[in-house]
Formats: sequence, structure tokens, C-alpha cells
Amino acid sequence: MKESAEQTTEKKAKITSLIEWLFFALIVSLPLVKPFSLPLFSTVIPVTDFIFAITFVVWLFALASGKTHLRPSRFYLYLFLYAAAMTISTVFSDDFGRSAVKLAGEFYLLSLAILTFNVVRSLKDFRQVARGWSVGTILTIAASIAGFVLYYAGYKTTADNFALFQYGTIPAGNFPRLQAFFLNANMTCNYLTVSLLLILIAEHLGWLNKTLSRVTKAGIWLAAFFTFSPGFGGMLLAQGFWNWAKYRKTVHRRFAAGWLAIGIFAAILFFAATVIHPDTENTDQDFRLPVINYTIEPASRALVWRQAIGTAAENPLFGKGLNAEAASVFYTTLSNEPHYLSDAHNTFLSVTVQNGTIGLAAFALLLVYLFKCFLPLGFAEDRRIIVKTGLGIAFISAFLYQGLAGSYEDTRHLWVLIGLLACFGETSEK
Repeated sequence: MKESAEQTTEKKAKITSLIEWLFFALIVSLPLVKPFSLPLFSTVIPVTDFIFAITFVVWLFALASGKTHLRPSRFYLYLFLYAAAMTISTVFSDDFGRSAVKLAGEFYLLSLAILTFNVVRSLKDFRQVARGWSVGTILTIAASIAGFVLYYAGYKTTADNFALFQYGTIPAGNFPRLQAFFLNANMTCNYLTVSLLLILIAEHLGWLNKTLSRVTKAGIWLAAFFTFSPGFGGMLLAQGFWNWAKYRKTVHRRFAAGWLAIGIFAAILFFAATVIHPDTENTDQDFRLPVINYTIEPASRALVWRQAIGTAAENPLFGKGLNAEAASVFYTTLSNEPHYLSDAHNTFLSVTVQNGTIGLAAFALLLVYLFKCFLPLGFAEDRRIIVKTGLGIAFISAFLYQGLAGSYEDTRHLWVLIGLLACFGETSEK
């Protein structure tokens, strides 16, 4: 018996509501990596991946049964080109098996962006995303505060304090370096950078209580500070861009210009800290600064970048293959901790080493498309313009700037951000 129009509408509403709530849970879960993971096939899978699998299957069912439709967009073309480049790289990989496993993970990330693009179709949908991201951010802040309290209660090692991360290249001291629920402090700072912009958007559009918004922003800055990550420069850059975009066409344009200058200066300063380092025994490539008579040397990231460039040059067209090591650097930190560094510690170098120039070209095309989605930055009566500006600033700060000193091309929350950018780069409902 054929369904009536009312029954069809009711079923469509139910499945749409189910997808929305599953996606909300996915957004909340993004920062919940450790200890919210389950072992599977000799690896550890975050809870986000399980929620995604359920959500994606339900969405595919809705698509196949006509309860929803695929949004038409050029976005898929750029994702396909990047996927094709990674597939070709895998075929020519030095270690096909290892690269093939990583390729499956890359397809998952692209699917995450596609799901986001198709679930979030309006400002109402984005508001739900902002709420879910706020919940995840508050949980991250709470974990950071707990880690801070536990540290000064005597739990000062990563073995007995879940929120702590190793000091890395910063000198050890009587202070905690926090990672909250992430696997490292730099990733925590990266997530909080995006969180800051989503909170600023929600506050500006009146979606958040002002008191809650201020408390959350304060918590974001505090938690991010104690990551002691070079990515903190990206947060200052983000705040500078936001204030500049918000006030540059008002009587407060000098205030806007000042904030932009502060943000750019901070970004340069923090990036410089990843390039140079106080003199150690790691290398004899020393340089004595005139006037102040202080000796510096290339930092660990600079040593890695040099080797990664060499690796890319050896495999120029198709790359070395997904999941391949970009470098091999042994480094002893100022805290006397030995480290072995094989990751490129730079998003663009990482893509080039693994996928070659064809992969970098496909990646660049995707980036150009995303830039067109949010430029120019500015504020207007249309609330979608404000959302696009905020998401664009998050992309510049968390993906592009922080990507200069970290490999963030495989980060779940950033692929959600990419999907959101595409959402508002296309025609969207009010």
C-alpha cells in the first residue's frame, strides 16, 4: 500500500531529526579522544569514529530511500581530486600495505567533511553545531582544570594525571603542560582555536548567554595557555582578525588595526620560537646573536623540515606514500627528554612528502576553493556573512597558520571545519 504524503513527511522528519542528534553527539565527542577510545584490530579508535559510522550509515539510508538528497556542489570535485592523488600515491608507495590502511583513514576524513556539508544546510543547523561544539569545549576546559588541580595536589606525571602532556621542547618547571582529553597539547590548542571562533560567532549572534560566553572564553584562553603550544600564536592571530573584521568599518577602526597588528606580531613571534632555539648539544649549527652575545641554533622542527624537504625531493611526483616517515631526527630537549621525530611537523610538507607534487597540487586546489568560500572577511546584516567570516578566521588560524608548525591535515575537527566552510560558501538557507 502506497504511503500518504503525510506519512512520508513524518518519516522524513523523524530520520532527519535522528541524523541531527547523531551529528550533535559527533560534534560533542570531537575532543574526547583519551580515554574515550576502544581497541580494534591492534589500534585504538576514538568514540567519534563509532558515532560517525552510525551517523553516516543512517544518512546513506536516508539518501537511498529519498528521505534526504545530496547537496550539489563543486566541493565534491576538489575532494575527489585530493582523494585521487592520495590513491595514486598509495599505489606507488614504498610500503603499500601501510599506505593502504592510512588511505582508508583519509577517505573517512573526506567523508566527515561530506557528511558535515550535507547535514548543515542552514543557520539553524549551524546553531546546533555551535551548541555541540560549546559542550565539547566546556568538557575540554573542565578536563584542563582537573589536570591543573591534580598537578598541584601531587599528581605530576603523565602516568597518574590523565590531562598532562610531556614538556617537549620547553624547559621543565613546576607547572603543568595540559592536553585535556587529546593525545597531545598541540592538538588541544588547535581545537581550542576553532572553539574560540565558534564561541565568538555564537555570542555575536545572540545564541549564547553573555555570562556563559565570557566564562567559556576565559576558560578557552586559560586552557590554551597551559598547553604551552606554539599554536597559541594562532589564537592571538584569530582574535586579532576577528576584532579587525568586526570594527574596521566603524569609528573604532584604530582599535581594529591595533588588534590586527598584535595578532600578526604574536603569530610571527610564536612561529619564530619553533624555528630557533637556545644552544644545546643536538647540533653544532650555532649562531651567536650580536649585541646581546647569545647563542642560538635551529630548533627541532627546523631540523625536521630540512630532512622532510630532502625526502620530498627524492620522491617528487607521487611522494613516498601515505603514512611514510618524513624525517629521522633524534633530539634531546631542554628537559633532557630524548625524542625521535619522524613526522614532518608541517601540514604542507607532510602532504608533499606523502603524496608528492600531484597531492600538493590537489590539496592547493581544495584550499583555493575554501578561500573563495569565506573571502572577503567582514561583518554585515546577513548573519551568514558573520558565520563565514568566523569560520574563515578559524581556518586561517588553526589550519593554515598552526599548520606551519604541525601536521594537522588528518585532524577530525578540522575536516568538520572544512565541511562547515563549504556549507556557507554555497547558497544557504536563512
